[in-house]
Amino acid sequence: MMKKQLITTFSLLSVLTFGQVGINTVTPNSKAGLHVSERINPASASPDKLNGLLVQRYTTSERDQINPGSTENGLTIYNKQTNCYNVWNWNTSLSTGAWAQFCGEKEGSVIFTDCNTIKVVGVYNIDEPVTNQNVHIDIPVRVTALGSYNYSTTVNGVNFVAQGTFTTIGQQTVSLYPYSVSGTPATGTYNATITSIGDSGVTCNVPVNFISRTTSVLKIVNITGTNYSTGLISGCGSYSSGNAAGKTGTWLTSPQAQAIAGVASIQIKCVSPTNIADLSDELKTASIVYLNGRTSAESNSGTIAVLNDWYKAGKGIVIDQGDELSETQFAQGLGFYIEAGATSTISITASVLPHVLVSPDGYTLPAVTPATIATQGANAAYVTSTNGVIFGASSDGKRRYLYADITNNPGIGNDRGAFIFGDKSGANTDTNTSDLWKNIFAWAIHNAPIH
Repeated sequence: MMKKQLITTFSLLSVLTFGQVGINTVTPNSKAGLHVSERINPASASPDKLNGLLVQRYTTSERDQINPGSTENGLTIYNKQTNCYNVWNWNTSLSTGAWAQFCGEKEGSVIFTDCNTIKVVGVYNIDEPVTNQNVHIDIPVRVTALGSYNYSTTVNGVNFVAQGTFTTIGQQTVSLYPYSVSGTPATGTYNATITSIGDSGVTCNVPVNFISRTTSVLKIVNITGTNYSTGLISGCGSYSSGNAAGKTGTWLTSPQAQAIAGVASIQIKCVSPTNIADLSDELKTASIVYLNGRTSAESNSGTIAVLNDWYKAGKGIVIDQGDELSETQFAQGLGFYIEAGATSTISITASVLPHVLVSPDGYTLPAVTPATIATQGANAAYVTSTNGVIFGASSDGKRRYLYADITNNPGIGNDRGAFIFGDKSGANTDTNTSDLWKNIFAWAIHNAPIH
């Protein structure tokens, strides 16, 4: 019996002349004073046992009774009150010491109860790589304790992940984005099952739409108006096939436009500027909103609010025009302010929008961007905003006619924003204006999302 105990003891504990101590190994690491091994045979594929190292465990008050000093610098215990390792740090220059806590990153605590509050923003385009997707699943939570969070779900072969750290208490949104692909996504609507949400462990099923842009329809909502002929197609308010707007509408039905958009077809829907219900319904699947020149009676607070909500939710791209104060209600609702101006030649600065007017990504410009265009008729307006860039101004640069506040994300169908024209240039008949409009609409149809 004594012999067996001695053999076991020496096989588990090896004290070498250089001072290394090995537990469960006869070859402790030469750089370790104490080496606790998970296997006696280092070549073994599996550990001998699945266990760990336990150090002394104390409460905070028990720890403080240790009363360490300079010679105990580095002393380590486990604080069972805070669930953290505590290490004694001695400051030689100050001749004082303090306990430092090492907890790793604790998991945050949140309150969540209602699956109906989860929103899916955007759609997943199966024609694009996962790195070009902007769809995300938003979970509103109330943070009650700071710390890390980690949510994930796999839906239709796509892995959505949200990882991070809560740094403030209160209402916040956790967003799960596509991270990787573990299968071959198909078109359709599929439920994403998200488990263990919040401290009560709620499970929610959230529908996510998967589309193929190449087989989809891109919808442009033309909010009509009768102030000058600026409709894209016949039936969308006042219209003329020979004007820049009418020419653009004809071009939008061409194979070239369809190829730039990367869709099966482009649809233009005419909607009254005063019909709240119709506008709300059409915006649900709209990618672009275009507005005619309008009279003061061709808008109301309801349609302005509906468009504003759609725009601020990042649903797509707005293209608006108007050179009179009576036409500016929609633009002002979006954060652009317009004042009465005067006729002028508008100088186009293509270099501030190179991805729109010079060398776009993924397609070739359908026309050469002009250096100038003329203002339409007897009026023009000046546009002011704290956002975006000016790409059309008077020759001295003091008066701003054309504004753009747009994103520039990688991939097709991932952008949002607005183009504001302080002029009803859609009624112009010259080639320069038509070419500028065609290039702006080309960027819009290529980059607008599909719903």
